[in-house]
Amino acid sequence: MEVGSTGGPVTGASVSVSVSGVMTETTPCSSTCLVDGGAGTYRLEVGAPGFQTARRTVIVPGNKPSGCDCGTAIVQHLDVALVPSR
Repeated sequence: MEVGSTGGPVTGASVSVSVSGVMTETTPCSSTCLVDGGAGTYRLEVGAPGFQTARRTVIVPGNKPSGCDCGTAIVQHLDVALVPSR
């Protein structure tokens, strides 16, 4: 999470994650957040005290390696800049 033009970490930031309309977790973050999960559509809300909440949708594609009954997700990277509240 970055703020304005400074690009620095935002103290107290967190990300809330929902998949298929079901909230799965809220994770505190410093400058990087990792969200575990499989393939699917994720709705993220990133916020911190004194900042506007940023909402994003991320589609995580999956693949199924040949010879394996396991599914894997392809890691997605998302940068979010938070804007101070007015």
